[in-house]
Amino acid sequence: MYLKIGDYVIIIFFLTAIVFSFQKVKKLSFDSVEIVTPYKKIVLPLGKNRIIKIKGKLGYMTVEIYNKMVRVKESNCPNKICVKTGWISHNGEYIACVPNGVLIKLIYRKKENKNVDFITK
Repeated sequence: MYLKIGDYVIIIFFLTAIVFSFQKVKKLSFDSVEIVTPYKKIVLPLGKNRIIKIKGKLGYMTVEIYNKMVRVKESNCPNKICVKTGWISHNGEYIACVPNGVLIKLIYRKKENKNVDFITK
């Protein structure tokens, strides 16, 4: 079975679309971090540098927000995989501390279109 010219055109089109979509997703600017614990859910802006203490199942862990990046600075979990994860700042990255039951992920919020009267589903 041989490929024809039209097949090559379709393949090149889809490969180009995939490359451009990955570049678009990478350029998303995240404005918040969501921290989910067994006790509560916290959403914090990334624009303000801070260090906070979060209570997990095994005790407290220290989360640092700096220059629109997030990391777990200290944790009392046994393997400290959450600390070894390091800084997160891109799409698809997250920090999970399973022993403490804590999940940290970045949130991108679309700006709402103010010109829309209503939206139906």
